[in-house]
Amino acid sequence: MWDPDAGLVVPRSQDVVSFAVESSKEKGSLTTYADTPAIGFEIENGRVIGVKTDKGTIKADKVVIASGIWGPLIGEMAGVPVPLSPVEHPLLFFGPLPQAQGVEDFLVYPLLRDQGNSAYVRDTGRLHGGMLEWGYYEDKEPRLVDPEDIGNPEKTMTSDSMRHLDLEEIAEPLEKAFETTPILNELGWDERSSFNGLLSVTSDAFSF
Repeated sequence: MWDPDAGLVVPRSQDVVSFAVESSKEKGSLTTYADTPAIGFEIENGRVIGVKTDKGTIKADKVVIASGIWGPLIGEMAGVPVPLSPVEHPLLFFGPLPQAQGVEDFLVYPLLRDQGNSAYVRDTGRLHGGMLEWGYYEDKEPRLVDPEDIGNPEKTMTSDSMRHLDLEEIAEPLEKAFETTPILNELGWDERSSFNGLLSVTSDAFSF
């Protein structure tokens, strides 16, 4: 079924942001502080006037919390509730796609939205391995994650937002995916690349 609201943006959002950041740094209009965790806020007369880090305080007239899954923890530091909850989002990768090797096109396959299975299949693009990504949204009983549990070394992989995947939890929708998109079975599952990602959702599932 064709979905007019479905699609892929090329280049991907993280590539666009990375380019914008590097370009702004080169122009001198942006200063970044890598590997500098925020550990608190400097507040005066009920207003934030600085961000405390492990390398000192960064003075700021205004602070925008744009930390996604870590939002509730950052908000807590400032005494401001951020009504977001991290939720697990299974991501499985299949391939690589033989058709994607040595081609000029960024994408080989269109995005497939499997609405009845609450899932999608998309081409990662040649710059990201040329594989098929199967993503699933648990719509009945989403597996919420306590923000304090983000980064738990027993549950995370190479990144705090990448958690170990339990195939038993998604066995039923994955089996349906193999039926509707048999190419996944043909390509084979890349276990090393697959994981439970973390998304931020609101309590009512509407915009924040």
